[in-house]
Amino acid sequence: MDKTIERKNLILIDIQLDEMVSFKPSEEILIKSQKCILAYEELMQHQNSVTNKEIYCDWLEKHYDLFKSFDSTPIIYTDLIQFYDLYYIINELNDSLQYNDAATEQLKVFKL
Repeated sequence: MDKTIERKNLILIDIQLDEMVSFKPSEEILIKSQKCILAYEELMQHQNSVTNKEIYCDWLEKHYDLFKSFDSTPIIYTDLIQFYDLYYIINELNDSLQYNDAATEQLKVFKL
């Protein structure tokens, strides 16, 4: 009998700690999870519209302390991961857009 398994259409399932039946969250995790949910939903309300820089810059500043608190908390809970990933991506975008004005000015000079 051939016991070879074809792996061409492999599906990975990633189960976070808080998705396990035996998970019993601490009060600290429950509070942090609620903060992450609220922060995530706050920005996601703009997901189907053009979002100006002020909205996401204000959001980044408002939730900076929450993001930095992940230095002491493992990112192994669903709500925490969702917020952390969104914050990280928006922050990276913001960092790259800081050069936008300077690049635009240089393009104007180059065109002269």
